[in-house]
Order: sequence, then C-alpha cells, then structure tokens
Amino acid sequence: MDPAHLLRTARRQAGLSQRQMAARSGVAASTVADVERGAVRPSLQVLDRLLDAAGLEVTLDRRLPAPCPHLVRYLRLPLATRL
Repeated sequence: MDPAHLLRTARRQAGLSQRQMAARSGVAASTVADVERGAVRPSLQVLDRLLDAAGLEVTLDRRLPAPCPHLVRYLRLPLATRL
C-alpha cells in the first residue's frame, strides 16, 4: 500500500483541498502535503483520521494464502481425467 497515492486519491475523490482535509481530520496541512509527497509515512492512526475526513475507513482483512500451484493445475483438468 502506498499511503501517498491512497491519500491523494481519497482526498481528490472527496473533493477536498489539503487544507480542508487537514481541518476535518485535525492533522496539520503540512502533514497532509508531506504524506502525499511520500516524504512521510503516516502512522495507522493518522492515516485513519485522514481517510475518515474523506469519508473512508481503514479496515484490515486476513490475506488468503496463495493456492498451491499443483492443486490449481489439477483442478483445471477435465472432470473425467480427475476421476
């Protein structure tokens, strides 16, 4: 995840300026600019506040393990072959 791209996209989609996002989130406007430039990687708490100002929320999901390539190849075989 690239916080700079994520934040810039969220802010623009919400139609907010950096100053408006800063005011809504309680984060300094310079911090918003620094994050968007990639000069600073925000903490999860700060990122959550910034995205909340844009009407979004941070959620965490468990990553699914990559499927076994042998199983994938097997399942792509015709049913008659697998039986």
